[in-house]
Amino acid sequence: MDLFQLTRALIDIDSVTPNEEKVGQFLFDHLAEITARTGGRVVRIQVQPHRYNVLAHWGEHIVATLSTHMDPCRRSSPRAKTTTSSGAVECATQKALSRP
Repeated sequence: MDLFQLTRALIDIDSVTPNEEKVGQFLFDHLAEITARTGGRVVRIQVQPHRYNVLAHWGEHIVATLSTHMDPCRRSSPRAKTTTSSGAVECATQKALSRP
Protein backbone atom coordinates (compact mmCIF):
# COMPACT_ATOMS: atom_id res chain seq x y z
CA MET A 1 0.00 0.00 0.00
CA ASP A 2 1.54 3.31 -1.04
CA LEU A 3 1.16 6.62 0.79
CA PHE A 4 -1.83 7.73 -1.27
CA GLN A 5 -3.66 4.43 -0.80
CA LEU A 6 -2.97 4.57 2.94
CA THR A 7 -4.29 8.14 3.16
CA ARG A 8 -7.42 7.20 1.21
CA ALA A 9 -7.98 4.15 3.45
CA LEU A 10 -7.67 6.30 6.59
CA ILE A 11 -10.12 8.88 5.29
CA ASP A 12 -12.61 6.17 4.38
CA ILE A 13 -12.77 5.03 8.03
CA ASP A 14 -15.38 6.85 10.12
CA SER A 15 -13.10 7.98 12.93
CA VAL A 16 -14.83 11.09 14.22
CA THR A 17 -15.27 11.10 18.02
CA PRO A 18 -16.37 8.67 19.49
CA ASN A 19 -15.49 6.26 16.62
CA GLU A 20 -11.69 6.30 16.84
CA GLU A 21 -11.27 2.59 17.63
CA LYS A 22 -11.55 1.43 13.99
CA VAL A 23 -8.82 3.74 12.72
CA GLY A 24 -6.55 2.73 15.59
CA GLN A 25 -7.08 -0.95 14.82
CA PHE A 26 -6.44 -0.34 11.11
CA LEU A 27 -3.15 1.42 11.86
CA PHE A 28 -2.12 -1.21 14.37
CA ASP A 29 -2.76 -4.01 11.84
CA HIS A 30 -1.00 -2.12 9.03
CA LEU A 31 2.05 -1.38 11.18
CA ALA A 32 2.08 -4.93 12.57
CA GLU A 33 2.62 -6.27 9.04
CA ILE A 34 5.48 -3.81 8.43
CA THR A 35 7.18 -4.38 11.79
CA ALA A 36 6.92 -8.17 11.44
CA ARG A 37 8.83 -7.99 8.14
CA THR A 38 11.43 -5.48 9.32
CA GLY A 39 12.24 -6.46 12.91
CA GLY A 40 10.18 -3.77 14.61
CA ARG A 41 7.47 -3.79 17.22
CA VAL A 42 4.05 -2.15 17.41
CA VAL A 43 2.03 -1.55 20.59
CA ARG A 44 -1.32 -0.05 21.52
CA ILE A 45 -1.38 2.41 24.41
CA GLN A 46 -4.89 2.85 25.81
CA VAL A 47 -5.96 6.45 26.35
CA GLN A 48 -9.63 5.78 27.15
CA PRO A 49 -11.91 2.80 26.57
CA HIS A 50 -12.00 2.19 22.77
CA ARG A 51 -9.38 4.93 22.20
CA TYR A 52 -5.66 4.28 22.03
CA ASN A 53 -2.42 5.49 20.56
CA VAL A 54 -0.35 3.31 18.27
CA LEU A 55 3.44 3.25 18.58
CA ALA A 56 5.72 1.41 16.16
CA HIS A 57 9.44 1.27 16.84
CA TRP A 58 12.63 -0.45 15.81
CA GLY A 59 15.52 -1.14 18.17
CA GLU A 60 15.66 -1.15 21.95
CA HIS A 61 15.89 2.58 22.60
CA ILE A 62 13.38 5.05 21.21
CA VAL A 63 15.20 8.29 20.47
CA ALA A 64 12.50 10.15 18.54
CA THR A 65 8.81 9.80 17.79
CA LEU A 66 6.61 10.96 14.94
CA SER A 67 3.30 11.98 16.39
CA THR A 68 0.24 12.77 14.32
CA HIS A 69 -3.53 12.71 14.52
CA MET A 70 -4.91 9.39 13.22
CA ASP A 71 -8.20 10.57 11.72
CA PRO A 72 -7.22 13.02 8.97
CA CYS A 73 -10.72 14.34 8.19
CA ARG A 74 -14.31 13.30 7.72
CA ARG A 75 -15.03 11.46 4.48
CA SER A 76 -18.12 13.65 4.03
CA SER A 77 -16.22 16.88 4.63
CA PRO A 78 -16.39 19.31 1.71
CA ARG A 79 -12.65 19.82 2.24
CA ALA A 80 -11.86 16.10 1.75
CA LYS A 81 -11.23 15.59 -1.93
CA THR A 82 -9.07 13.61 -4.28
CA THR A 83 -6.65 16.03 -5.89
CA THR A 84 -4.49 14.01 -8.25
CA SER A 85 -4.88 11.18 -10.70
CA SER A 86 -2.83 8.97 -8.36
CA GLY A 87 -5.44 9.40 -5.62
CA ALA A 88 -3.66 11.86 -3.36
CA VAL A 89 -6.07 13.23 -0.82
CA GLU A 90 -6.11 16.82 0.29
CA CYS A 91 -7.68 17.65 3.60
CA ALA A 92 -7.50 21.37 4.30
CA THR A 93 -8.46 22.79 7.66
CA GLN A 94 -10.35 26.01 8.20
CA LYS A 95 -7.18 27.55 9.63
CA ALA A 96 -5.17 26.67 6.54
CA LEU A 97 -7.89 28.07 4.31
CA SER A 98 -7.88 31.36 6.18
CA ARG A 99 -4.15 32.00 5.71
CA PRO A 100 -3.28 34.87 3.34
